[in-house]
Amino acid sequence: MGEIMKRSVVIGLLLGQIIYANEEIIANPNDEVESLEPVVVVATGSNRLKSELPYTVYSIDQEEMNLRQQKRSVMESLAEIPGVSVQKTGSGMQSPFLRGFTGNQIVMMVDGVKMNNSTFRSGPNEYWNLISPFFFDQIEVLMGPASTLYGSDAVGGTIYVRSGKLERGEKGQGTQFTGGKVLFRGATAEESASEYIESSMAFGDQFSLKLGLTNQNFGDMNTGSSFDNENTGYDNQSLNLRGTYFFDNTHTINFGFDHDQVNDLDRVHKTIYADPWHGITPGTDKRRVYDVSRTTAFVNYQTRKGTGFIHEMDLGASYQFYDRDYRRERTSGEYQKENTTVGTFATNLRLQTLSDFGTWDYGFEFSRDAVNSWHKGYNADGSLKQINDQGPVADDSYYYTTALYMQNTYQFNRQWEWINGARYTYIKMDAGKVNLDGDNNNGKTQSLQDSWDDISLSSRLIYHAIPTELSLFVGISQAFRAPNLSDMTKMGDFGGGTSVPSSGLEPENFTSYEFGVNYTPNWGRLAFTTYYTQGENNISRPQKPKPTGSNAGSSNLYGFEFLADYYLSESFTIFGNISYVYGKEEAFIDRDTSKGLDEFYMGKMPPLSGQLGLRYEPNDRVWVELFTNMAANQDHLSQNDKDDNRIPPGGTPGYATVNIRGGYDLSQATSLSLALENIGDIDYRIHGSGVNEPGRNFIVTIQHTF
Repeated sequence: MGEIMKRSVVIGLLLGQIIYANEEIIANPNDEVESLEPVVVVATGSNRLKSELPYTVYSIDQEEMNLRQQKRSVMESLAEIPGVSVQKTGSGMQSPFLRGFTGNQIVMMVDGVKMNNSTFRSGPNEYWNLISPFFFDQIEVLMGPASTLYGSDAVGGTIYVRSGKLERGEKGQGTQFTGGKVLFRGATAEESASEYIESSMAFGDQFSLKLGLTNQNFGDMNTGSSFDNENTGYDNQSLNLRGTYFFDNTHTINFGFDHDQVNDLDRVHKTIYADPWHGITPGTDKRRVYDVSRTTAFVNYQTRKGTGFIHEMDLGASYQFYDRDYRRERTSGEYQKENTTVGTFATNLRLQTLSDFGTWDYGFEFSRDAVNSWHKGYNADGSLKQINDQGPVADDSYYYTTALYMQNTYQFNRQWEWINGARYTYIKMDAGKVNLDGDNNNGKTQSLQDSWDDISLSSRLIYHAIPTELSLFVGISQAFRAPNLSDMTKMGDFGGGTSVPSSGLEPENFTSYEFGVNYTPNWGRLAFTTYYTQGENNISRPQKPKPTGSNAGSSNLYGFEFLADYYLSESFTIFGNISYVYGKEEAFIDRDTSKGLDEFYMGKMPPLSGQLGLRYEPNDRVWVELFTNMAANQDHLSQNDKDDNRIPPGGTPGYATVNIRGGYDLSQATSLSLALENIGDIDYRIHGSGVNEPGRNFIVTIQHTF
């Protein structure tokens, strides 16, 4: 397979270079067009209609997220996408699984800035919630491997969150108010209140600004049967600023600033307050509390619709800073504190050129993580007990990534399109203070260096059997994940075990085969995708004789995603989706490297799940949906899962909830949305989560634009 894909991609890229001529510029499929269909960036790096693409791509706009779904976070909005499951270690610690992968095996982009850094662990993490659910215009989800565009970590998929274009003011009009919005959301089972305010201004026709402020407060969660989950509350604040300087309609400078923080995130399942649901054993600690924040600044020079060799250009730089505080309180009164900070400088250049052999997108990327980390222990009276040799990851460390990529989009005719891509990545790690002995108090720290490189390829073909109505696509894509500072230097516990620093790890490599059909007749919509993903050199954490990382072996994963809409009439629509993923991997028997490898289920695989509903929308002002969310039992457990107290003995029970939601536009500027979720007050849990979902939950959202 690898040879077939490499040959097809290389032939496509080389043929384009050989016959390229700049004498006649053809129409560019990436130029924006007027359409009611969503335009997405995530699949190719340029604006494209979803129906044109040989990828499985989903999108959620701001109205869908805030007024129809009425979700409290960006992550929860993804849960209604087939193939996506949102695991919750804690109420505010939400991590999406895309085709069975999560954590450092998926990529999150925010307006072109990669959220991932070199400390992200393999399982769910607490960082994905650091995005305002109200400021951004669209969430795009690309399913499956995408390392040719997004580099290391893009295994299960890529989530791209983007804000909209700013409105350009009128020339000579001075300061102009161009729009604003206020929003309130409240929910009973969450005991929550969320407020958001937004304002946009223009200064003449050259400079525009948009500012958004978010404040969210969540109390202790009431789950099914009115169970009050102590210490599950948290609060979340965001400040988002975007600006654009217009040289003209095709040349702009865009900048942004984000500050997001989440406080009092409690990992309840590790404490004495955990719900002993279905035989789960609560933890032994009193509290495990996180405070996390993300601060990002970026600037980007952008050219669109150029008339020469360069049709599009993006030249950008960004700086992102993560700050993570952790406090672990034992019932004895002793406690520990940890802190990890990561500052990431990144720069990128993307160019697009039109030719007789299609559209060429190519570029360069560089990033540098600077990491500091410490761990201290305290006695019950507050006096210092110990300072560990290293924190949760190596202190005084650096992680460098450099990449070159190229992608060609070639249209044979209106029906056939072929996209080929290639990327070379070089990664270097310089860990400053590591205790490879695994004894964090013996004073034997040392530095640890390593480097890796990779070539990732992708080839995708789409056939529009009936243009604008029926399309079929096939694709072969590669992905890789280089070992990061968490893999190589993590010291402490993780789901189902503990970890000490490692050396000599190699990158994980994945190849995915995909086939999909999209059909949009006048009576509805059907979309189906099936895929098969092979993995090699999977990094695991055996526990015996020493809990160091290891490239255990291979994995095989397959699944499907299906969604449908059927228009019963102009007012009524039946909608639904269903998805399934099944994965096995080679792992050490009993997590002991001396016992050899055998095949086991992959960890925290989402079960068969789906949604079925009826929508009534008699006009543009009123809508109502009655629907059920369903999931089957999940008893396909990995060895780690069986030792993880988030998962009941024998697996996670299935569930089916009944929900209703609706909305009414009180005026052109004011919208009211209501929802009653989990009407039956079912006590249930998303597989792999550390807390249960809300019980009967009444939600009200009101939005006013001006």
